Amino acid sequence: MVRKKVKSGMYNNASDVVREALRIMEREEVLGRLRAEVQIGLDQLDRGKWEEYTDYTMEKLRRGAEDTSRLGKSIRDVDKS
Repeated sequence: MVRKKVKSGMYNNASDVVREALRIMEREEVLGRLRAEVQIGLDQLDRGKWEEYTDYTMEKLRRGAEDTSRLGKSIRDVDKS
């Protein structure tokens, strides 16, 4: 397959083919993680777990993010309940 891609003129050499394949694989991994996160949100909506974003809730989120950052925690360390 690599030789075929190089022969087609789409790529200069085998390294270019492999590099492009790795870029595509990385993009697919990222998309897979994003899809999983979106599904979590959709599942929460289905269960009625949502909150309207008002000025108050946005300020609460901002303060929480600042506190998390100040403590040197990852956003993943924050309680997701």
